[in-house]
Amino acid sequence: MKLKKMFVIKIGIVMAAVSSLLISTLVVPSFIESITTSPNEQLIKVSYLIVLGISHLPLLYSFYLAIKLIDAINSNKEFSTNTINLVSKIRYNASMIFILYVAFILVMTLSGHFESIVFVISVIILFITVIFILFAFILEGILNKAFTVKSENDLTI
Repeated sequence: MKLKKMFVIKIGIVMAAVSSLLISTLVVPSFIESITTSPNEQLIKVSYLIVLGISHLPLLYSFYLAIKLIDAINSNKEFSTNTINLVSKIRYNASMIFILYVAFILVMTLSGHFESIVFVISVIILFITVIFILFAFILEGILNKAFTVKSENDLTI
């Protein structure tokens, strides 16, 4: 039963990765194209698509790390330094995405070339990454504590 649940979770992770890739390559560029009309807005479009493409690298790597985390759980190595490191890497990837979008918002705001819809999309992405950073931070702390307790129990037995 546990293997079926983990397989379903893996399929969900792969589907999330594929759907985010499809949305960022097919839907968002056409949406950005429809809202940009003047030459000044073309700079917004190109820069936002570049930021979106760059931010997908750590996102896809985080999906890969999540699958590795599921594999560690399947092999009964939930409370090991490997899983703690995986969660830590996922948190760092979310932090990279957060920093990238904060820099993008700052640069576009200071340059004066900013569309409100691009700002709204960027802020939504910022809030989502903050949620992932906080979740990974909490999960990393819980795994650290569980690993410490498990190590102490292994020593007493």
